[in-house]
Amino acid sequence: MFFRIGATRRPPSWQAPIPCICRVVLASLLTVAAACGRLGYDPVGTDGDAEGTEPPHGDAPPGSTVPPDDMTVEPGVSHGEACERHEDCTSGLLCSSETCAYPNNCAQLKAERPNTPDGPYALNFDRTEPLETETHFCDMTRDEGGWMLVSPTWIVSHTESAVTLIEETDARGGLISTVYANAFGCGDSPFSFHRMNFADLFVWTELRFTQRFVGRAGCYSIFGDDSRIYSGPPGASNLIPFELGTDTIREEIRMGAIDDAFDGVTGQCSQGSHFMNRTPAELARRAEVILRRNDPSRPSGLGTGLSCVAVAEGTESPTFVTYSDIYIR
Repeated sequence: MFFRIGATRRPPSWQAPIPCICRVVLASLLTVAAACGRLGYDPVGTDGDAEGTEPPHGDAPPGSTVPPDDMTVEPGVSHGEACERHEDCTSGLLCSSETCAYPNNCAQLKAERPNTPDGPYALNFDRTEPLETETHFCDMTRDEGGWMLVSPTWIVSHTESAVTLIEETDARGGLISTVYANAFGCGDSPFSFHRMNFADLFVWTELRFTQRFVGRAGCYSIFGDDSRIYSGPPGASNLIPFELGTDTIREEIRMGAIDDAFDGVTGQCSQGSHFMNRTPAELARRAEVILRRNDPSRPSGLGTGLSCVAVAEGTESPTFVTYSDIYIR
């Protein structure tokens, strides 16, 4: 077989000898062409085009990176398959005892695979068989990551008095809890409080949430303070009350007596100037807070107590609080 690589036809009388270097290059090209011919590859193309045709995948030469038509390149192996390191497993899995496994919680996944992005992940809380997992959204970026969004199924108990409770879910499956105060509460009259405890399927020590306040109340207990939640011993919420300068509070709106900044007072009973006595009362107050758990061996959750409030029946009450974006770590 003979190929003319970029050659033009010369008169038969042209008989000039081919220089030595040209003969070497030509011989090399002929060798490559012959090899391609044995592999079924036409470097010129069946139609004379420059691109040519690729060999069938089944006849690809050793070392070829072209996969067969029926081959899918996976980013890692699946649950239960062998591994040597975390990166061998698909996203959201960890290599445990040389086997790809579901993480126990978002914090473990963040610690072992720091580049894991935000998103929903299957978690195996108790590591039992037969395998049972729950899918939860994990925040892997804010506040050093590793936060699990709390869903309504994680509420294990409610303690309440004179309130109407509405529970919903957001687009990611997170709990949205609204508590309407239905009792005036001053003096000897009934008061309004609510507390919800969360499950302990893994040991969590921090709680991050956004709380919104609407209406007026002369007395209140918020952010881990149990002084106006009249059920159970002091500290029943099992959270360390918020400490200004130590704990995180941000995105504050109307959380002070006259401005946005929260003054750090988590519980009081006064008809004086404070954020729950601001007017107009229908304008919401709001903040995002991170609280610390006191004792991981005891139940823990969120609670709010309100007294001396403007009220009405059920969800008609103008005084209520809403929890959203609740995360634990």
